[in-house]
Amino acid sequence: MKKIVVIGGGGHAKVVIDIIKKNGYEPSEIEVLDDNLEVGSDILSCKVAGKVEDVLKYNKDTKFIIAIGINQVREKISKEYDLDYSTFIHPSAVIGEDVIVGKGSVIMGGSVINSGSIIGNHTIINTSVSVDHDSNIDDFVHLSPGVHMGGSVSIGKGTWLGVGTSVKNNVIIGEDIIIGVGSVVVKDINEKGTYVGNPLIKIK
Repeated sequence: MKKIVVIGGGGHAKVVIDIIKKNGYEPSEIEVLDDNLEVGSDILSCKVAGKVEDVLKYNKDTKFIIAIGINQVREKISKEYDLDYSTFIHPSAVIGEDVIVGKGSVIMGGSVINSGSIIGNHTIINTSVSVDHDSNIDDFVHLSPGVHMGGSVSIGKGTWLGVGTSVKNNVIIGEDIIIGVGSVVVKDINEKGTYVGNPLIKIK
């Protein structure tokens, strides 16, 4: 099995490391790169091997995943470093037979992605998210824990849905939009900004 390098060492990275282990990797096969952690320390028994720029020191057999929750940071790193990015899915996730999941994405425990849905690159489907049939989740999206979406929903690149957000079927949410915790989305959102509540209002 190839070595897997986890870029990022915060709380989100811990969850990603746990999923990687559940996919059959041993701690000795997992290394962490983070600019803010001491080299030689460990996260869940996995060695912190250097800073993010040290990705360039690995050979072509190494695989990588960016384990950072902020969408814009994942996008910046992925564009700066053209690496062999892996996708990881928690064994308890339920994935429809014809679902497509892009490179560098992670699907966490208890999530359900139903038939016909497409998950883009470097996207986070967090704990206990449900994405119903024929939905399209673009690159660098973050669906926080407990997000529930009806069928045929479209989420644009770089958008972040907060914990417990609910989205009505057939709704389109554009790029680089933030939806606050517990919000309810029942109609299309095209203008960039931050939205909260039920009914949903734009706050900035």
